[in-house]
Amino acid sequence: MGLDGVEIVMALEEGFGVTISDGEARECATPGSLIDLIFAKLRASNERVCVSQRAFYLLRKGLKGTLGVARRNVTLDTDIRSFVAGRPDREVWNDLKNAVQARSWPKLERPLWLVGGIWILSILTFCGFFAAGHLLTSVVCTVLVAFLGTRLTRPYGTLIPRRYTRVRELVPFVATSDAISWTRDQVATLVKKTVIEILGLKDGVYREDAHFVKDLGIE
Repeated sequence: MGLDGVEIVMALEEGFGVTISDGEARECATPGSLIDLIFAKLRASNERVCVSQRAFYLLRKGLKGTLGVARRNVTLDTDIRSFVAGRPDREVWNDLKNAVQARSWPKLERPLWLVGGIWILSILTFCGFFAAGHLLTSVVCTVLVAFLGTRLTRPYGTLIPRRYTRVRELVPFVATSDAISWTRDQVATLVKKTVIEILGLKDGVYREDAHFVKDLGIE
């Protein structure tokens, strides 16, 4: 599977909160077969109900249960942090995820001092080797320090991510909840949007029966 194919699978895994194995991905030769695979993994429904609307109601219920937020105080622009009231972000974040039963959920952010420490260590590494006249070594070691620092400190995220503090920003994640059912048409709409965006297709080129390799150009 080419890079475009991998990107499509990763985007759909995040969008629907499901896992698609390499073997399953290889078996999906067309968008239609990919839609059927995802639909089979989700809680299926024949009702045509707006998934985003269901997700909003579920999130509002979750906020009431975990933070005691009154329904009337929850809008799409509500900032969740305004209701945390001294509780640890990690506890609130995990409780809210469990309350809405989301399969996909944003990861906690690392504190600014920790991120800043990685940057400072990377800069010092570069300056140290550069001053010694080792330009290539300084670049390689700086990249390595930054990579390892970022990778090893992932478990130390303790803050609600700034990109996902408002209700509207969490709705797509709540839409992956086990408590929400999808129709095949709704799955098909999101798959179509994802494939068209990643491959840069014109709307008329996309078909559910189009072959990913022969018709849509995925290598």
